[in-house]
Amino acid sequence: MNATTDAIVMTDHAGKIVLWNKSAEKIFNYSQEEALSREIHELILPRRFRTKFEAYLPQFRETGEAPIIGKTIENTAFKKDRTEIPIEVSTTSVKIADKWYAIAIIRDISERREMKKALEESVNRLQAVLSALPDLIFILDKKGCFVDYYAKQKEDLYVKPLDFLNKRIHDVLPEDVAENAMNALREAISSNRVVSFEYSLEMPEGVRYWEGHFIHLNKEKVLLISREITNLKLSELKLKKAYSQLQKVLEGVVRAFARLIEQRDPYTAGHQERVARLSCAIGRELGLDEQKIQGINVSALLHDIGKISVPIEILTKPAKLTDLEFTMIKQHPEVAYTILKNIDFPWPVAEIVYQHHERLDGSGYPRGLTRKEILLEAKIIAVADVVEAMFSHRPYRPAYTLDEALHEVFRHKGNLYDPDAVNAAIRLFRQKKFTF
Repeated sequence: MNATTDAIVMTDHAGKIVLWNKSAEKIFNYSQEEALSREIHELILPRRFRTKFEAYLPQFRETGEAPIIGKTIENTAFKKDRTEIPIEVSTTSVKIADKWYAIAIIRDISERREMKKALEESVNRLQAVLSALPDLIFILDKKGCFVDYYAKQKEDLYVKPLDFLNKRIHDVLPEDVAENAMNALREAISSNRVVSFEYSLEMPEGVRYWEGHFIHLNKEKVLLISREITNLKLSELKLKKAYSQLQKVLEGVVRAFARLIEQRDPYTAGHQERVARLSCAIGRELGLDEQKIQGINVSALLHDIGKISVPIEILTKPAKLTDLEFTMIKQHPEVAYTILKNIDFPWPVAEIVYQHHERLDGSGYPRGLTRKEILLEAKIIAVADVVEAMFSHRPYRPAYTLDEALHEVFRHKGNLYDPDAVNAAIRLFRQKKFTF
């Protein structure tokens, strides 16, 4: 009795306390001396319960019976300082020497009440958050079986709850979608992190798109948060289509510029196109992303646009150029930069074109830049430009062979030309049979 953490209180047929254990002293702050022989309803019961308690006493005195006997109920009680606390009371009766006594086991449930209140508040907050979310939420086990779900509106579900609860992903979704989902689920469990994936489903009204996020709960279960992104996806597809169309327009305008230059110099017709083709191939060989490749393509198609300022007589001269004529030719990268610098390309086209005649050792023109100052795109175009120019016929010389053109860039690899770009060009022609 003294070891238990519950208060054990015994009262006689008149409601007077005859037993008051140590835990009763701790819970109510009355010592045994203060509690014994006191009427329990006067000592710890709030006034609002006393009338009902007193009404039970005649029946209890005669029979040992009362509405609270043999039951466990929750109530409140006063401590010595008149603080009211919630309690749980289990009451039984016992007859001793022809008189009935009541034995009550009383537990302070203040902490339980606080925990219950905090839990209810937490549930209410969670419910409010869930109500505000447009997402579908599912709980699945590690085998991909749907255990539970939450949906703000049932019509948002792909199938009715009865058709997916306690069923596996493969039983509900198309094979390709189910396989992707299971891979993401397994990764979420094994890696203990959020794993995302996208999927689409054919619906009567058309294709609908979702993004799913698997969240690891424990070794056996995961949470799946699924959000419909149909409108976003359709907008993205429209944007990609519009971007693709703009790319085609841009490329068309660029090619028109290139042909404008080539019409003034029939001997270099197709030169910029072929340089662009080889430059892009070198870029891909070096592992550059497609965004950079597109920038290289546009820059290569425009790399000689500055020659529009060079008299046609010089461009088509069948003999060696004089120093003055060559000086005029050397100005074409700067002229090109002036033309292109105010065009808002998504790549540094003007600067790439400006640098395509620069060389690693600083011997190039027009600014004498060295290797660290030259953009990689310009280094690539420089190699492609030299190879294509040597491989093609010019009015002042016949075309070199491919071996001679490749030997030229190889001979100056690391000195004039970027080694990686040179090696990539040689691989393209020697091993991958690249042709213009």
